Amino acid sequence: MEADLRNGLPDTGVDLVVANLYKGLLLDFFANPDFWKARYYIISGFIPSMEEELLKALPMTQLKLVERRKSDPWRLWLLTNSPQLQP
Repeated sequence: MEADLRNGLPDTGVDLVVANLYKGLLLDFFANPDFWKARYYIISGFIPSMEEELLKALPMTQLKLVERRKSDPWRLWLLTNSPQLQP
């Protein structure tokens, strides 16, 4: 399947989303509630100087940062979507 995900995210019903994307696209997705429907997320493809801005953009009321890894110069996060954390 080929699609421009900036124009809408499909409801895939998956348990795992892997996103190795540039910072601008990650920020766009982080702000879209439709992005956060999976149970687990592996987010990668960013460098240390981007990490603080990306962390601030995460909806942490529903996510838990399970693990952070680095392989210079890249960073990777494992997140879990925890609906029970939502207010």
